[in-house]
Amino acid sequence: MQNSGKWTPPSPGRRKLNSDATIFKDGTVGLGFVVRDEHGLVLMAGSKRCLSAGSSTLAEALALRFGLEKTREAGLGRVQLETDSETLVKNCTESGQGEAHVMMIVEDLKSMTRCEQGGSYSSPSWNE
Repeated sequence: MQNSGKWTPPSPGRRKLNSDATIFKDGTVGLGFVVRDEHGLVLMAGSKRCLSAGSSTLAEALALRFGLEKTREAGLGRVQLETDSETLVKNCTESGQGEAHVMMIVEDLKSMTRCEQGGSYSSPSWNE
């Protein structure tokens, strides 16, 4: 798993969804995402605050799902997923590994991307 530390464009004709989450001192969670095209043009972005997620990995998974839901609603088509959570990427690539509630979100992500991308699933990449 390579990590360059800077944004890299998606494959031609695709978009890239980057997501992130933060846990505030009061226990609430901030979820955010940005979708860019292959030229780096921002097509959409969003954020929201919600109740405690329980763990940082769950918060990261929720942020990725939030971004993917909004991307699908906007009809932006095929997207590559990217997160700064190495643990979440491992949960997506290593079958059956991880917290149960995180794995439920991972299964949602897999289902959502299969529907959009002709039955194939491509796990998120990691970018610290």
